[in-house]
Amino acid sequence: MKFKITVAVAIIAVGFLLFVRCANMGTGTQTGNTKVAGVLHNTDGTRAAGAKVACIPRNHNPYDGSHSGGDSTTTDDTGAYKFKTMSADTYNILANTDTGFTYIDPIVVTSDVNTSVPPDTLKHSGSIQGIVELEPGDDARTVFMIFMGTNMVRMPSNVSGNFAVNSLGEGKYRVRLLTTLDNYEVMDTSFVIAAGRDSVLPQPIVMNYSGIPIPKNLQIQYDTMLQIVTLIWDTPTTGRPVGSYNVYRRNIDSNTVLARINSSPVTDTFYVDSTGMQDMTYEYQLAVVDTSASEGVKSMIDSVTIQPAFFIADTIFKVQGQAWVYAAEMDAQGNYVVVNGTAYQPTPASIERYSPSGTFINSWSIPGGVEESYFYDCIAVDDSNTIFVVTKDNKVIRYDTAGGILSQFQYPGTVRGIGLLRDTIYIVDRIAHIVRAYDIAGDSLFAWGSNGNGAGQFANIVALRTDTITKNIFVEDAYDYARIQIFDKNGNYKSSISFPSITQFGWGGQLEERNDTILICNLTIYGSTTNGLFVFKYDTRLVPTRAVFDKLTRDIILINRTGEVIRITRK
Repeated sequence: MKFKITVAVAIIAVGFLLFVRCANMGTGTQTGNTKVAGVLHNTDGTRAAGAKVACIPRNHNPYDGSHSGGDSTTTDDTGAYKFKTMSADTYNILANTDTGFTYIDPIVVTSDVNTSVPPDTLKHSGSIQGIVELEPGDDARTVFMIFMGTNMVRMPSNVSGNFAVNSLGEGKYRVRLLTTLDNYEVMDTSFVIAAGRDSVLPQPIVMNYSGIPIPKNLQIQYDTMLQIVTLIWDTPTTGRPVGSYNVYRRNIDSNTVLARINSSPVTDTFYVDSTGMQDMTYEYQLAVVDTSASEGVKSMIDSVTIQPAFFIADTIFKVQGQAWVYAAEMDAQGNYVVVNGTAYQPTPASIERYSPSGTFINSWSIPGGVEESYFYDCIAVDDSNTIFVVTKDNKVIRYDTAGGILSQFQYPGTVRGIGLLRDTIYIVDRIAHIVRAYDIAGDSLFAWGSNGNGAGQFANIVALRTDTITKNIFVEDAYDYARIQIFDKNGNYKSSISFPSITQFGWGGQLEERNDTILICNLTIYGSTTNGLFVFKYDTRLVPTRAVFDKLTRDIILINRTGEVIRITRK
């Protein structure tokens, strides 16, 4: 049964009892001989004279009009009361004085038989407080709480559903709840009142909802290392069956409109979003889609600001001239060694050296320049600060710190990256899909690799790095993914790490490694450590040529293509 009530018919009782005198009560057969009588006492044992007494049909509903509001009388000096000419029915007896209350439920009246109500005592009143819960966004002040068998109605005092009912006699009250809103069923419950006690319901009264449910308890978990937002929420327990969920997001910093971000239906009660931009604040909402593909009302809003575990501390310096940095390294003393040129002009190109604070040290030209089509690792520096550079025509030149050529040799292929482990030079070939090892003089030692996606194979080599501590070699291979394969110094495969979200236009990111940390960067720095992954998203203007580790502080040093050397440190 479903009720819909308008304000015009809502009669709200402002006292404990509204007595309406009525000669005919109930649905039984009227008889002139049926009487109801009883006696009331005060708590000290004396007779309760002058108490107001109401006899109300037990199923009386103040709103439906099918029953009268009952009959009332007053006790005499001996505390006695009497109702004459009663119809056969079941009644409640409610009585009160200024300080005492009683509630007797039920009293059964039979035709042609006088009914004697057991003596009762007027006690201190009790009260009850609680919450009526509707779906999020619905106003609980539309709910009517009807105390059946009385003339009393209450409504929550605020939109959250808080209510309080005072001046109640001890006993168990049957209560019916209904609302003027659609999609809610009539609900029956009961309140137990103790004399002289203010009771509080331990749980909200949840109205039965028959519409599309609204997701509740939306919570956001944010991982500062990965910059990943995870939304979690409760499975609806009321309303229509859930088919799936839609997730909505709005960037409040750019005044964007609320838009759905899930490309396919979400069937779990969690959703992971890694597309937020750093230092932006986002609002999220959810909506249930029922099994008929109809979407319901959106949930309450929750928000999060994308904050990284790292931040840009400062710009250390800027490379001199019209910089277009192709590659960069740091030597053992923390000096910066930069391959610098002019945008999209491979010649002239030079090696420039700067101190840790950015003071220019010296520079010299690279014969033939370097490859401009690929920003790759064309430079390496060993522990004695000897500098190796790969030219545009795939020649490997070895310099001292003053720019003097120590040795050189021609590589018979296309270099994609170069790395060093003591006296061994490792070169990755992006066309042949192999890694070749050479000695300092340029004599070939060994090689490994082939075209493919398996262990030890390469589909599109991006970069190579070596770790002088573990003696491992790291090769980045990217096409539809970014994969770092790890080899020992002899080229034996050890393991791999995948970065599926780093690839862009078929290329990966610049690779850096030191001890227990691997970095890949293009428009984002992705890192892998023994403690898990981390992410640092930065301004897209800072498209990097290189991300290296500071030799002294372990900060990340980002060098972008326009020559800015930027320090990134942990918060």
